[in-house]
Amino acid sequence: IADAFVPGIDAPPEPTLPSSPRLSDLVMTNKVEAYRRFWSHDLATSPSYIEAVCTAILQKLPSDVRTNLLRLLRVMSNPLGCSALLCYPCASSFASWSLEDRVWALQRLRDSPLGKHREAFCGLKRLLCGLAFSYVPVGNEEDHDKSTGGEDEAAMPKSKQPWKLNPYWEYMSYCGPIQSSLSPNRDAELIRRGMPYDFAVEGAILDV
Repeated sequence: IADAFVPGIDAPPEPTLPSSPRLSDLVMTNKVEAYRRFWSHDLATSPSYIEAVCTAILQKLPSDVRTNLLRLLRVMSNPLGCSALLCYPCASSFASWSLEDRVWALQRLRDSPLGKHREAFCGLKRLLCGLAFSYVPVGNEEDHDKSTGGEDEAAMPKSKQPWKLNPYWEYMSYCGPIQSSLSPNRDAELIRRGMPYDFAVEGAILDV
């Protein structure tokens, strides 16, 4: 389902590195590495994204919403359920369809005259697309060693840890929330200082 909402696309030509070693070349090298991380990114095979989705479903969603979502996923996991949901004969489950067929199925839910179908489409879109552009991936040791250059990770601000940035953020040159520019110790200190004010802030927030 995530692939149908945010599918991978063909990469444009990769930036070329200049042959002469200058300071600006380091910037270009970082851009090329960010380019490779972005275009090689695949939501369906990203362990961090899958974990974020599972965590959101099992721990973050209200119980009634979680129950309805799991029921919907169960229906989409078999041919009979897909046929009943889409009002169209299906010979296999949703996951085995081609990308074009999965996009067609979601569009059918989106354009359905039945309110429950449109509600299901909007719920899936909010959950999967929202997480796609907000989760933080967990890099592997190879990326970690290459990016840190031997620095102590705990002392580094997150903006200097590209393997810990959402790949869409990095490609847009967005370093993440403001806390990402702070060291972990400074971030923890500011959180501690702000805790006495949490109650007042929460009381001013309207449930929209």
